[in-house]
Amino acid sequence: MAESFETTISSINDRNGQARDLQRAAARQQGNKENNALNNVFKKIAEIGEKLQVNRNVVQSAQWAYKIAEDKKYVRGKGSKDTDAAIAACIILGCRRFKVDRSLLEVAQFTGIEKKKIGKMLLALGPVINRELGDKNPMAVASKGEQSTRSLIARYINYLGLDNDVNKAAQYIAERAGDQEGVVGRSPVSIAAGVLYFAVLLYDRADDLEKASAKEIAKIANVSDGTIKQ
Repeated sequence: MAESFETTISSINDRNGQARDLQRAAARQQGNKENNALNNVFKKIAEIGEKLQVNRNVVQSAQWAYKIAEDKKYVRGKGSKDTDAAIAACIILGCRRFKVDRSLLEVAQFTGIEKKKIGKMLLALGPVINRELGDKNPMAVASKGEQSTRSLIARYINYLGLDNDVNKAAQYIAERAGDQEGVVGRSPVSIAAGVLYFAVLLYDRADDLEKASAKEIAKIANVSDGTIKQ
């Protein structure tokens, strides 16, 4: 059986220097493991970024943020759930840096991590990343601004594979419905989901009705069927 370099190697040199050589090999082996682990995290960030349909700048920024978090011991040695929460938080920080509109809820859905855990990690990592940047603004945690109903509609349509006709109709409805009774005060997510469902019903095309049923829209927007129909 091949010996593992994971065991502690004595620092006492023998005549031919084998102990020293083994120490160096062990250090290289450990370094490779750390690099492989980091590469796996970077790959996961890229995969989630692709699902969220964010650009390369956001992905690279998230990877960079994770590396800082790891160097500062925020994730090293912790469990996989903490690592995944850090990944999710870094993706949100990357989005905020480049002003890409992705919510904590969306990131939670695509990573499978609870919003509360992501939020906790976000509050811990945000100031650390900001200090590294020497700037309080690029990855600020405190404020993000309300998501645009229209941008949410566009993303939901893209996720569901609907065509531009439905998009135009939904955008028009959203614009005209903004000040209507029963709409004012509702969240952009609820409005976007309801407006999209209304637009699909107006076109009354079998394929659209199947792809964008109230249930499917509710799943993507993370709201109830009842909220959409109301």
